[in-house]
Amino acid sequence: MSGGTDKRVRWEELKQWALDLALPGVEETTSWGQPTLKAHKKLWVWWSPHEDAPVFKVPREERDFLIECDPDTFFCTPHYQSHGLVLVHPDKLDPEWAKANLMRVWRAQAPKRLLQAHDETHGAPRDRHTGETPMPVGLTKPALRALESAGYTSLERLASASEREIAALHGVGPTALRALKAALGAAGLAFAGVDRR
Repeated sequence: MSGGTDKRVRWEELKQWALDLALPGVEETTSWGQPTLKAHKKLWVWWSPHEDAPVFKVPREERDFLIECDPDTFFCTPHYQSHGLVLVHPDKLDPEWAKANLMRVWRAQAPKRLLQAHDETHGAPRDRHTGETPMPVGLTKPALRALESAGYTSLERLASASEREIAALHGVGPTALRALKAALGAAGLAFAGVDRR
């Protein structure tokens, strides 16, 4: 369409979002001849030249959940299928989702001492009103309603319940349960009764 604005996110813009987080241990590098960002010497985020789309690290269960809930935004190809990765259509990439994902992956890859030092200086990511870790993005409305009506409005509150209790809530299906388990794990939490090590 003529006169329209191109809303596609490009690598340079995504890279700037990541670098603006000002996180220690992040470096610009190349992998297979392509620009990429690493966090703590591990791949953090990059652009797939074959798909012309950004690649983000996510647990496989969360990837499947994202694709199931929003296939117009998230996708995966056979090349990435066996890894905990998801691709995002550049014209659908939400900057807030990208930044939250980048922060979560950075935290998961950070050495324990560095993470502790960072949190002591900057504080762990929390809801600015409640001080708690919010539920993962992408849960269906029925799942969110069921969780909220049962009082589970944050990952910390969710960790006080057993997986069986959450699975029994009407509206929380297997896909939502997998996404919740992945989010808990990424936050260093688990359902009640599960060994967190």
